[in-house]
Amino acid sequence: MLLTYRPLLKTPSGLEYLLLAQGTMLSVQGEGAAAGRVRQAYASAAFMQRADPDSAFAPLSLSQKGGLCSALFSGQGGGLLREFLKRAPPAAQYAAGRRAGRALRALHSLPLEEAELKLAEKHQAGFMEKLASYLGSMPHFRRDQVSLDALSERYDHFKCWKKVRRYGQLRDDRILVRADSTVALLPSASCAPGDACEDFALLECQCAGLYPLCCAGIIDGYFQGAIPPAFWVSFALQSAFYSLWRLGRMAQSSRRAFVIMQSEHERVCADFEDFKKPVPSWYRAESVKKARQAANAKGL
Repeated sequence: MLLTYRPLLKTPSGLEYLLLAQGTMLSVQGEGAAAGRVRQAYASAAFMQRADPDSAFAPLSLSQKGGLCSALFSGQGGGLLREFLKRAPPAAQYAAGRRAGRALRALHSLPLEEAELKLAEKHQAGFMEKLASYLGSMPHFRRDQVSLDALSERYDHFKCWKKVRRYGQLRDDRILVRADSTVALLPSASCAPGDACEDFALLECQCAGLYPLCCAGIIDGYFQGAIPPAFWVSFALQSAFYSLWRLGRMAQSSRRAFVIMQSEHERVCADFEDFKKPVPSWYRAESVKKARQAANAKGL
């Protein structure tokens, strides 16, 4: 049988995501060192399918032949959220984010076993070692003292806000928007126990600069009501950490990458007003209020 396919994306680690059979099946494949990540993506799909089958892909098979490891999933595909957001009006951007936030909440709501709770704590405790690697071996950003001060002054509060099975890839090129406007989370090779705010910190670093309306929708869809003050504090601290270690790691690849990541670091700091305020400025913006009102009025 001849199957047609449409490439979705290829990750820096070498994973290829392909839509098959008129978009009703998904393949994730990788060679050599990426094989372990394929298996992890396959395992993540089972959790996401259990949490919210309408926003997930169901794992079907996992195989390794020669140097290629591949995983097959069933589920309705779509286009990358990134492409949708480039063209969608403000209310639709916000609404797409809100749907993704609900799917993330479902995943985070899955209970963890005792061993997984300990893994989440261990993962959080390892952040100080990662911060030390930024200080010791990565190129330093200008004005990085702003983020460093935010972490040192609130170190006692830099703990897991909520131990969950984090998605690990909450970004605009890991979420699909279908023809009926529903969303689907792609299987994640980074899905593992950790703090819920890590997912939001990645969102801050990867998406908030371009798509604040969608990011605000994700937060609103996740909480579906009052947002605990403790979340905002933890979100800000995780964002301060990500602005150093994660962006610093990405900055190492080239001079051009460093210039781009320097700009992103400065944006993250500005979003939190040099971490003097825990709620980012884009969430408080008038444009978000208008998009929220418009989406509600249209029933999106």
